[in-house]
Amino acid sequence: DTVNGQAASTAAGETYGTVQNQSIADITYDWPVSEPDLERDAVYFLNCEDLPEESSSWTTPAGDRIALQSSGQWGMVDVGMTYTDAMEEQAEEGMERLLAFNGGSIELDFVVITHAHIDHYGYFADMFQNHPGLTMSDDFKVYFKYVDDADGDSEQLSRINSVYQMILSVLEERFGEEAPDHILQSDYESITLGDFSLDFYNCDTEAALQQNLNNSSTVVHLRHSNGADMLMMGDVEKDREA
Repeated sequence: DTVNGQAASTAAGETYGTVQNQSIADITYDWPVSEPDLERDAVYFLNCEDLPEESSSWTTPAGDRIALQSSGQWGMVDVGMTYTDAMEEQAEEGMERLLAFNGGSIELDFVVITHAHIDHYGYFADMFQNHPGLTMSDDFKVYFKYVDDADGDSEQLSRINSVYQMILSVLEERFGEEAPDHILQSDYESITLGDFSLDFYNCDTEAALQQNLNNSSTVVHLRHSNGADMLMMGDVEKDREA
């Protein structure tokens, strides 16, 4: 198994295709898929490629978006962004390809937003609005650390609150007044997705108040029943990893 967007592989170790610069557009499957495999166990790295633009400071691969598939169930860790036209084009094409690869529809059980930087949450609303085949299960949850009343940096709390309100508005279209029940704000319990299990670290209120938003990232430890595992660090910086 590989990490950091270098391959899309099953937890069993079988690689279905390499990914260059973290984009599903370069995955080496035959498109369109005539007989989708709806039961595979896979991790898909959908990050944007290197997209320098004169109007943008984003000149390196950016926009974490990782899809998880196991036994017909789906989840995501971060959703990336559409900060530039080129990023939007890649995000839209990548999602369409992923949907096509699964027979045209995906029902998500959860999305983890690791932290309140736009390249990790920015595509959330458009992802559902622009792709009717992508839906939320009845028990769908968003994992996003939210602090509604705490001492800390006011600018950071304002940013976190803004992201929370955006997520809430999208969930209200699906769940109405029950939308707040579908956002988990801190101290997450372990969950399963098919043959995957997910444990969460750095997900308490104290982590949400880190002055450095990168270091506030929720860390996801993904493990498969066969013993394969992967640690997804969000944007936690090296001096904080230990």
